[in-house]
Amino acid sequence: MWVVAKIKHGELEIFKKELIIKLKAKPIFYVPRIKVEKSKKARTKMYSKSILENYIFCFHENFKSTKLIKQLGFLRGLNFFLEGYKLNQEPIVKFINYCK
Repeated sequence: MWVVAKIKHGELEIFKKELIIKLKAKPIFYVPRIKVEKSKKARTKMYSKSILENYIFCFHENFKSTKLIKQLGFLRGLNFFLEGYKLNQEPIVKFINYCK
């Protein structure tokens, strides 16, 4: 089941490590990105930027449990999980497939 989490600025890797430790398994993470080209004078710089800023998609079978989501709500690096993820699985999957 997919959940959408809002992460504190600059703490994405901390959140991922904490979630792996709590679940005792590695979930699937998806952060949609785009490539941006920025030019100054004669130089051009390419970098990737997250489309959704501080939001990340996480997939794990155990996310079906509301109790588990409440326990995970206090992980380091996490602001909150978006509510309504159980009812919106189909639109979430469609958005992820569209971004890929």
